Amino acid sequence: NAYARAVTLETLGYARAQAGDFAPAAAALRRALAEDAYETERAQRVRKTLARVQLNAGQFAAAEATLQTWLETAAVPKPRLLALLGHARLRQADFAGAVAPLQDAVAKAASPQESWLRALLKAHLETEALDAAITIQRRLIRLSPDKDRYWRNLASLYLRTERPEEALAIAGLTYLRADRLPGRRLRWLASLYLHEGRPLRAGEILAEALDAERLQPSEANLRLLAHAWTRARERERAIAVLRRLAAKTGDPRHHVRIARLHMERGDWEGVVKAAEGALESGQLEKRQRVLTLLGVGHLRQDRLADARKAFEAAVRATGDQHGGAAASWID
Repeated sequence: NAYARAVTLETLGYARAQAGDFAPAAAALRRALAEDAYETERAQRVRKTLARVQLNAGQFAAAEATLQTWLETAAVPKPRLLALLGHARLRQADFAGAVAPLQDAVAKAASPQESWLRALLKAHLETEALDAAITIQRRLIRLSPDKDRYWRNLASLYLRTERPEEALAIAGLTYLRADRLPGRRLRWLASLYLHEGRPLRAGEILAEALDAERLQPSEANLRLLAHAWTRARERERAIAVLRRLAAKTGDPRHHVRIARLHMERGDWEGVVKAAEGALESGQLEKRQRVLTLLGVGHLRQDRLADARKAFEAAVRATGDQHGGAAASWID
């Protein structure tokens, strides 16, 4: 009879699901429901299981249809099933459609699961509902304050909504927990301060992390530190880092930057030494610029013969623009 067939198919479906064979399990459970032999309560239990199995099988549209039937039949929609419906829609990239069931699930649950809040956050982000996303991100932080990515996400959301002061406030709170942060998080903090026009704070964070060996002295990290010190007009600190970079990489561009920083300080002997360091590498693409710098360094110290020699070499170098500039110094 129909009832016996339904029970047999249901049992087969559960067995297949336990074995991880989700597609055959879903087929068996659908056939059990198709017998139309169960009372409402049992049919609803089977639909709930079927929806989960369909999700595991990647049958997201079918899972959505099953959950819709369950919701139409249920006297009181359960938050867990509403969340499943939202998840099924997310997996189909129906982000706008996922918002309502996920919001209902969160609102109806006494303690909504963290995964529901993350799913709702994703739906808000994909639909550009950034203020709503901020609200959910703040709830996630209250739920799991030790998860650093939640703080980073909130700061990023504040930046996207043009609220930089709040983003920096979040960064400051995050830095209070710096002793527990890995080096890459400290780099992120420094980058945020740099982005928002606080290069001195960025440099301090990076320098402390490097000194404490919580951040590797990689080329990228040293470049970021040199950039921070330069923007903060901490020229001596920037020069010290650029010297490390020059020794580490052999890149003559670091010597050129050192020369320009010395020029800003009025340290003309520093300009000469840095320019000579760049020229010694033999890898310069625009050698005439560095020769002109060298000539200016000598000229400012009244070493006229050395200055003329450098300017004449710049004139001979490729590139009329800077050769011309050097020629004007000779004249």
